[in-house]
Amino acid sequence: MQEPTGLQITAIIIAAAAFLTGLIPFLGLVLGAVGVILAIIAMRRRRLRPMSVTGLVLSALALLTSAVTSLLLILALIASAPPPASQTEGLERSDFAEVEDRDFAQIAKAPDDHTGEHIVVYGQITQLDSATGKCTMRVNVAESRQNEFYEYDENAVVFAGDRVSDCPAMDSLVTDDVVKLWVTVEGSYSYTTMIGGSTTVPAFGLFEVEVIS
Repeated sequence: MQEPTGLQITAIIIAAAAFLTGLIPFLGLVLGAVGVILAIIAMRRRRLRPMSVTGLVLSALALLTSAVTSLLLILALIASAPPPASQTEGLERSDFAEVEDRDFAQIAKAPDDHTGEHIVVYGQITQLDSATGKCTMRVNVAESRQNEFYEYDENAVVFAGDRVSDCPAMDSLVTDDVVKLWVTVEGSYSYTTMIGGSTTVPAFGLFEVEVIS
């Protein structure tokens, strides 16, 4: 009866470790790749082939599983990251255009197609707290000032300043303020809701804000 070689023992240990960590992004990916390589080398030596095959299968499963979890993690990080700060230096209020109802509907429908446009919107702040951070707020917006709060029916996210802590334009704002906003369209933005779902909304970079009620 043939005794396992050091290479085969190492391959099966790494394969087992890779299999157990397959759901961990990146770690299972690395161990899985190493396990596959060692198992293939061991198989080529034609000794204790079943052990080498077992190591190959375990490593391959770990590699595939970790690749999926790593990809999902990367996509989640990309989706949740705020857009980079918009360049507002040198802009004036006159650079921001009032939009008609139909034009605003087009922006709300496909914000990525309107990235970089400078517009004026109106809305009511629905969330500006420790959960959003001081430089991010959720706002229900419309293209013009509405008579009732429920008429601001387009959910949007507005970022200001450095998106983290330096955003003087938002310092005086609180939830439920009705505001006029001079903003730059930043495209679409996805975030996790309070009930655990995910939603994608238009994102705006704030140039200036005026509380109107």
